Amino acid sequence: MPDARCLSPPICRHLASPRPAAPPRPAAAPDPDARYHAAMHRCLLNPALERVRVNGFAFPLGVYPVEPVAPTSGYTVDFEPADGDEEWEEWPDRYVYEVLVSAERLRPLCSALLSLLPGRVYPILDVLGNDAFREIDPYIAYELVGVEALYDGMRWYEPFLFEDGLCGFGAMSEEPFFYFFLDEHKVLTIRVETEHKERVDRLLTAFELLNLGGEPAAGNRARRADGQPPVEVLAADAVSHEHRSVLLTPDDRPELPGPEEVTEALVDLWGMTLNIDVERNLDDDGRELGTTGWRCLVRVDPAEVDPAEVDPADADGPQSTGSTPESEGKPATDDQTRAMGTKALRTRYVEVVLAASCWREAEDLALTAASQLPGGPKGVSLSDEHGPRLVSADRLRRHELASIMGMLAAADGSRAGFGADAAGAVGGVGVVGGVGGVGGRPVAAETHGPRAKDGSTPPPAPADSFEDDQPPEPPEVAALLDEVLASGAAGRILAARWLE
Repeated sequence: MPDARCLSPPICRHLASPRPAAPPRPAAAPDPDARYHAAMHRCLLNPALERVRVNGFAFPLGVYPVEPVAPTSGYTVDFEPADGDEEWEEWPDRYVYEVLVSAERLRPLCSALLSLLPGRVYPILDVLGNDAFREIDPYIAYELVGVEALYDGMRWYEPFLFEDGLCGFGAMSEEPFFYFFLDEHKVLTIRVETEHKERVDRLLTAFELLNLGGEPAAGNRARRADGQPPVEVLAADAVSHEHRSVLLTPDDRPELPGPEEVTEALVDLWGMTLNIDVERNLDDDGRELGTTGWRCLVRVDPAEVDPAEVDPADADGPQSTGSTPESEGKPATDDQTRAMGTKALRTRYVEVVLAASCWREAEDLALTAASQLPGGPKGVSLSDEHGPRLVSADRLRRHELASIMGMLAAADGSRAGFGADAAGAVGGVGVVGGVGGVGGRPVAAETHGPRAKDGSTPPPAPADSFEDDQPPEPPEVAALLDEVLASGAAGRILAARWLE
């Protein structure tokens, strides 16, 4: 995966954005076997990566400086008064810590912090995703999760959580109020209500970490003009630096999960949902995008079915559409039945390309497309927690969608295979690819610093004018995109296929 340069401080997205007005459909109830299955697919570090060390301080493999910096293990602490309004839930008076430690001490410190939390918490996960208009995919649990699930995730996916430069994670509780988050630069933020400050101080002292800025009450911590404490921990984000993914994902080891697979596993394990406004289509600056292209991934878990009732064509592959013995009035053979049973018990994925005006509409269309594919789930409600589930929904810029549709046009030889409207059948089953992150591993993306919010209404998002010159769209593709991306256009399924 290519590196991505980042020149500015991190953003805590789950704090910087209010909760969505209408939350996504809740995640399915935690599978009692989820932790067993997750443990069977632990991720591995890429042994070819070299760690950057400065004066004995080890940077994480996935984020490292490219300019001189002198990091020092330690922490700063400041006081934050209670806040909250009709849009935000109120948090009590609290102390906020910023903690920096060498990479090899990150997991022990986070494990120790978990011991300060109550038995049930709200997990948090931020991932640098593939969405063209949203830099970070912020996940959070809306229901309390046993803290043992946090320990399991940290153990099974340690390389991703503690070394990868494309993710951050944490947890919070309300009674008592306690929050910690390890961001993508591997700087640890802790927020704790005033009566529990001493517990955090004792823990940090046990790790031989010094207070780099003095106690807030001492009055010796100069504040910036915006009222925020100075940044005194010198992590990689204090200078120009690089982010990269660190997981080993060779072509000959398909069982090793990459960032997308690990994210999916953690979302399931921790019972999280995407913390965005699912009823509006907004970019990171809050601008309305209208109808955009989407690339969606739907998971179809194995159904408890009688193998004799499964289409024998599935024994030959997920895209097989041949005739069946039953359709020809012949009983299935024993070999076919055994093969069908194997296919029936395998989790499968559907890739869907569509046009939609918001995440909710994209979800409905993607699940509909999955149910209408040959061999798709039948007799299962799309709202059923055990039915097909949307794993990801990433928006595409017009030139990315045009690239996909151009490939389909070339493969089909006509517009006939392009798709159907929201109420119709899936019009085409074809190979979808050709865009970074589509049909494969995610690609790294450039990160950005905080953006000023002046309370004004942002203008509509601009077109792809800042992109490099793109090849001209074939006339039939241009006509299709003008139609499906028009203002007020109904959602539309453009293409779908089973993934191997």
